[in-house]
Amino acid sequence: ETAAAAAAVGLAAGMDLADVASGLATATMSPLRMSIVPLASGAVVLDDSYNANPTSMRAALDALGALPATKRVAVLGVMAELGPESDDEHAAIAEEAARRGIEVIAVGAPQYRAESQGGRSVADVDEALDALGDVGAGTAVLAKGSRVAGLDELVRRLQGT
Repeated sequence: ETAAAAAAVGLAAGMDLADVASGLATATMSPLRMSIVPLASGAVVLDDSYNANPTSMRAALDALGALPATKRVAVLGVMAELGPESDDEHAAIAEEAARRGIEVIAVGAPQYRAESQGGRSVADVDEALDALGDVGAGTAVLAKGSRVAGLDELVRRLQGT
């Protein structure tokens, strides 16, 4: 959708179709936004650790569910700045993940109430890595939360960097 919108704007502004196509062909993704990160173990991480809100969380769960995997885990950080509905929005995401058969590890975000859905709440990235355990072939991990959650550190450590 974004590429189509960019193409439409470029064409409407008078760009040549070949230039629009060339621009789209060389576009790069923003870091920490829906990046697929293959691990040496054969597992895959979907790194969307830049930002989070209820709509993007559901989209990320969709993407995680579409990855070929035998085990799916969502490591979720806080969705910041939601206001008075924050606790309910977090709990709804954990419930949605459970309905999809996705295990939730909530990092520094007890408002997910992950335990009530068969998941876990942990204090920080170190505990999240412990909760993940051995991440091997057939496992897909989503790292998603608002930037303040620091889940990009989890992705770096899973990569061994």
